[in-house]
Amino acid sequence: MSNKSAGSERKRVPGVWSLMWLASALCAGASLGGLGGGVGGCGDDSDDAPADAGVAGQAASGGSAAGSGGSAGRSNTAGRNASGTPQLGAACTADADCAGGYVCDTELKQTERVPGAPGGQVENFLFGGGSCTPIRLGTYDQTGGRSCDPTEPRGSQGCGSNGVCTIVREVQSNSTVPAVACRVACEPSAAESGCDRAGYACDLVESYCEDGCRSDAECKVGPVDTNGDGELDTLEYDAASPLHCDIATARCRHPGGARASGEACTTDTECAADGICIPSDATVAGQTFPEGLCSRVGCEYPGYECDKGTVCESLRPWLDESPSTPLCFQRCTVGAEPADVRLGKSGHGQGCRTGYRCHYNGGQGTEGGVCVGGNYNDVKSNNIGSQCKVDADCYSPYGMGACLFYSTTSTTPLPGICTVFDCAAPGLPSDLCGGGNECVSVGESDGTACLHHCKNASECPQGFACTDDDGVPGTPSNCIPACLTNTDCRTGEQCVRRTAQAQSGLCMLQ
Repeated sequence: MSNKSAGSERKRVPGVWSLMWLASALCAGASLGGLGGGVGGCGDDSDDAPADAGVAGQAASGGSAAGSGGSAGRSNTAGRNASGTPQLGAACTADADCAGGYVCDTELKQTERVPGAPGGQVENFLFGGGSCTPIRLGTYDQTGGRSCDPTEPRGSQGCGSNGVCTIVREVQSNSTVPAVACRVACEPSAAESGCDRAGYACDLVESYCEDGCRSDAECKVGPVDTNGDGELDTLEYDAASPLHCDIATARCRHPGGARASGEACTTDTECAADGICIPSDATVAGQTFPEGLCSRVGCEYPGYECDKGTVCESLRPWLDESPSTPLCFQRCTVGAEPADVRLGKSGHGQGCRTGYRCHYNGGQGTEGGVCVGGNYNDVKSNNIGSQCKVDADCYSPYGMGACLFYSTTSTTPLPGICTVFDCAAPGLPSDLCGGGNECVSVGESDGTACLHHCKNASECPQGFACTDDDGVPGTPSNCIPACLTNTDCRTGEQCVRRTAQAQSGLCMLQ
C-alpha cells in the first residue's frame, strides 16, 4: 500500500509505530516510510566490515546494545535444547547463549519521548530479549554468505527450514541496500500469538514472528503528519484511543466501530473489530479508495474472517503493480450496472457505493468482481487518445477511464494520454473503446487498455508516435510513444534509437 500526499489534514496512524519509528532514534539521517512502507535504518557498507557492522549499534560479539535490558522471555540457556540443537528465535544476550554455531541478534531498545504518554515516554524493541540465528542481522549481500537472502524460496534463504529472511529496514541512511535478518516462520491465529515467546506476534501478512506490543501505551502511540506533506514526522499519544495490547497475541487490537468492511472510514477504530481503514490517500495494487474503505488484514485465517458478506481476496492489479495481500472487499458483478450509472459523478458499479466501480478480480468471470474506487466524472464524450493531466480529464465508462503516463528514456517527459483500462474484462461490451480505438494487451500482466487509431503523429499528443504496433500490414496504427521509422513521427522529428540493436525508438526533433 503506498500513500499519496495527505493534503493539509493532520493525519495520525495509531498503533503501528513500533517498527516503523524505531530506526529514527538509532541513527542520524534515518528515513521514515508511510503506511506499509519501509522504516529507516543505518549501516556500514565498507568492504572490510562484518555483515552486522554499524547496523543499529548491533555488537559483533553479540553483546547487548546500549540501554537494553529487562526484556520478557530472556534466558541464558534458551538458545539450545537438551541435545544442544540450535533454536532459531530463542532468547539470548550473547553468541555463547546459542548452540550449533548460531549467533545472537541482540536486543535493541528505544525509549521514545512522547508527550502525554505514561511517564512521557514509550519503550520499543527490536529482537526483544535477543534472538538466536544462523546468520546475523546485516545489510543484504547479493553475492551470498554475509546475509540471508529474501529473494530465495523459503527453506533456501539461509535461515533454516523453519526460518524466513525478512527485510528489517528497507532504506539505510547511507545506502539503498536493505538490512535483513532471520525470523521464525509461524501460523497466524486470532486467539494466540503463533510464536513461542512472549512479546512476539505472528505477522498477518508475511507469517513470521516479529516484535509485538507489550503495553496498551504502545498501541495508543502513532506517527502523525503534522504539516500535511504526506510524510509521518512525529509521534503523538492518543489517550482516548480504544486500541489496546492483547498480550495473548502481542497485537494492538480494537473492539470495533460501527462501520462494516466495504464502508467509508477515516480511522481503523471506526471499522469492525480488528478491521483496518484503507485511507483515501492510499493505493492498493494500483487501485484507489475514495473516502476510505474498511477492510481486514489476515482475513484468510480463522478468527479474522471478513464481515457483513464481504469476500477475502487478493486484489488483482492494473498494469504491472503487485497483487495485494488478501483483504476484505464488497462483491459485485462486472458490467451489470444499469446504463444511467456507468458514467457521471453519481456513477457506481453493481453492488458498489457511489464512486466505486466493479473491478474484475480474475478467475471467476463476471461474478468475480470487487468494489474499488472508480473515475466517475462529467466527461460524457469519448476522448480516448487525447492529452490529459489527471484521470478526471478522461472519458470513463464503468469508472475505468484513466490518464496514462508512459515512462521513457527521453529527458522530456511525455504528457498523459486518455485510455480505458481492463477493456477486455468479462462482462463488458466488446465495443467499449468506441470507434477509432482498439483494446490491446498492456504491461506484463493480463491487463488491457484502449489505444487510439491514427493516420499520422499529428493526431496524437505531443511526443507520441503513430505506429503500426502489431507489425501486421494493413492494420491501423496507434498513438504510442515508440516509433519504428521516421514516418511514425511528426514533421521535423526523427525516430531515434538508443542503440543500433534497439527494435524501436522515440520521436525527437532534429
